[in-house]
Amino acid sequence: MTAAALTVHELREELTKLGLDSKGVKPQLRQRLRKARASASPQHDRAEPHADRAPRWTPEHDSFLVLDVEATCEVTRRYGYDDRGPPVGSPGAYYSAKITNYDYPNEIIEFPVVLLQWNEDRTALETKDTFQSYVRPVWRPKLSQFCKDLTGITQDQVDQAPTWTEVLVRFYDFLQKHGLLKLKSQVQPGLSQLLDQRLRPGVAWVTHGPHDLRDFVIKQCWISGRNDRVHFGAPPLFMRGPLVDVRKGISTLFDWEVEYLTKAARATKKAGHNDAAPTKVEFGGDDGFQVVAAPSTHVRPAAAPALTAGGLTKQDLSLKGLLELLGLGAFEGREHCGLDDTRNVARLVVELGRRVAAMSRGEEILFHRNVDEAGQGAAAVVSSADQEVPSSSASSGTHAAAPPSPPARGPSRRSVEKAGKMERTCLTPNIRTDRVEKRWRFMGKTVGVVVWKFPPEDEGQPCAASAAAP
Repeated sequence: MTAAALTVHELREELTKLGLDSKGVKPQLRQRLRKARASASPQHDRAEPHADRAPRWTPEHDSFLVLDVEATCEVTRRYGYDDRGPPVGSPGAYYSAKITNYDYPNEIIEFPVVLLQWNEDRTALETKDTFQSYVRPVWRPKLSQFCKDLTGITQDQVDQAPTWTEVLVRFYDFLQKHGLLKLKSQVQPGLSQLLDQRLRPGVAWVTHGPHDLRDFVIKQCWISGRNDRVHFGAPPLFMRGPLVDVRKGISTLFDWEVEYLTKAARATKKAGHNDAAPTKVEFGGDDGFQVVAAPSTHVRPAAAPALTAGGLTKQDLSLKGLLELLGLGAFEGREHCGLDDTRNVARLVVELGRRVAAMSRGEEILFHRNVDEAGQGAAAVVSSADQEVPSSSASSGTHAAAPPSPPARGPSRRSVEKAGKMERTCLTPNIRTDRVEKRWRFMGKTVGVVVWKFPPEDEGQPCAASAAAP
């Protein structure tokens, strides 16, 4: 592990092992350890002249907690806090009605987590374990028919499930079992001790969109909270990030690829490889990906899909769209089943990890969606990371002719640096989760009190203006 990723205690332990002074503040300890490691490398090379001297890539995060919760929901159209619209009528009309009500006091009813960790040789992310539990709602224990149809969760499943507080205790044991917590002391953890535990360095949450961890967990902790607790309804520290929004990461990675291909095209033109007539440059390899043409230089037709700021359409950024974009095939399982959704998000993370690891070995696996051609699907581009310009072919439909390559020497320093940049683009925290004081209008003056004037949709009867969670 790099010196930057170590804690003060770990830095001092490493320095003590090397027989060096372990006194000082964190920046001094880091610099001392870096110098010691740098000075030890040449001696190691002289002692073992045939040893592998190739630089090695070390991931910034070795463990990922992939999460996609399911929560109680309404079927009404978009409405304000004081104005409820007419019902949509069926789950099939859920999305077409554009319902979005961030004020609604959603309660988590399924909490699934897939733990991904790098294997020993850092070539792939693997599923190490899975945590899954249904959660019993306490504010409105009865699920609406729409919620049951959408999620597939039955009333019996949530009635027999533990409460949110009980699920947190079980999940804490799961984190402790896999060594994912940074323990502050060896005291037997009670509830207050549980709330004070953070994830250790190298562990990050991953979600599709920020809402699962940033919004739903905060809402649930308020609804299930009590005044006598240390954090007064705020989530435990281990539920506050760091958070990777895989949707945002892939969008940023897409922009990085477009920039890469643009620079490659300019370099090719500058080198005099362009003909008088525009040629269709092909990229491809033997990795099983479709061979596609480079981006077209003509102006995109007006009929092309509307792009987001990241260059992808809203459909592209859906879970189905991202699976297609990365060439992973169809969604596996039942949509809006929390565990199935989580496993499909994990597929995205595993694929991103595979591409970063390939980059560190001197390979590049890129994806590109050509919006100039109707119906053009996701594709991948495989080229050499150590070449300034991808090889090209003037004839359409053929693989690019690669120039003669020197004998294999393993990954270069440049490829390791590019792997680090790629990892920071798509697999490092990119969402702020420190605003745990965020309040919704349903939150009363006291933790655990929900102020909501609308009755349950299936009942249509007025309810009390406020209700406190037991």
